Amino acid sequence: MRAYFNISLIPYSLEAGSDLKCCIFKRKDMGVWQFVAGGGEDDESPKESAIREFHEECGVSLDFLEKDHLIQLDSTASVLVDHFPGLVGDALEKEIYVIPIYAFAYDLTKYQDVFQLSEEHTEFRWVTVEEAKRLLHFDLDKTAVCELQKRVKR
Repeated sequence: MRAYFNISLIPYSLEAGSDLKCCIFKRKDMGVWQFVAGGGEDDESPKESAIREFHEECGVSLDFLEKDHLIQLDSTASVLVDHFPGLVGDALEKEIYVIPIYAFAYDLTKYQDVFQLSEEHTEFRWVTVEEAKRLLHFDLDKTAVCELQKRVKR
């Protein structure tokens, strides 16, 4: 069953002496650039959902994923439940009108070539933060990548 939250996950790479790079994905249905994204399922925590979505959308093996490389960011947003037809009826009965979106980042510095593009996307690109801010569609994604940049510079 679909849970009442979404996640956004930034795959990123930061090699010594280089700028932060992140991987963005072009959605097949909307034609917009975004990070890995999706909704929670059943009793998943947002962190578990982020790992599952990363696996589903990028083909990264669950055995490969190291949970200590996952960072939960402070950036969050909310979206009207109306954007999710499968949730609307039940959500309104429970007086749920918006669902939160939690942001995460995953360090792929040593493993940039592990992706297998899912059917949800037409392409992916490794870009700088400035390129990401220009190409990304959703404000949360832009905010989250700026937060990530500040975190990794420390």
